[in-house]
Amino acid sequence: MVKGNITFSKTVQPVNLAPVYYIAPGEIAVAIGWGKLSEKGNIPNALQEIHLKVTTQDLCRRMWAVAETQICTLAKEGEGVCNGDSGGPLVVKGAQVGIVSYGIACAKGVPDVYTRVFSYKDWIKMHTNIRWDTGSGTIPFSRTWIPILLATLAYVTLVI
Repeated sequence: MVKGNITFSKTVQPVNLAPVYYIAPGEIAVAIGWGKLSEKGNIPNALQEIHLKVTTQDLCRRMWAVAETQICTLAKEGEGVCNGDSGGPLVVKGAQVGIVSYGIACAKGVPDVYTRVFSYKDWIKMHTNIRWDTGSGTIPFSRTWIPILLATLAYVTLVI
């Protein structure tokens, strides 16, 4: 939890949220987190990011019982999200499309699963009284709500 206010600047901004439901398979997505660098490895000293490809629901369903409220990425073995990345963002073209949910720990070459942010658009709107701009994905409301909202959504998804 962040204590105090976040000061926004040219380099510190809240992420836009997904303006659309559908993310095409093959789209390049960026996962960001503080997760381990390998299954038995240490937590990194610096925030990590990795570029991954969004995969089809059919391919993902070969490994997991995913719902339409989820989105999957596929990376080659040795790359992907790991322990400690849960709750982190999955970003496509500058908009957060997913929240790291689960997978086989530390990049075993199988799909990783994320909560699809757009699927919870109505819930987000209901709990924040915000206007969701589907043209740009921007959300004109108090920016201090974004980290709290996304952390809550990640928790709700993991519990359900």
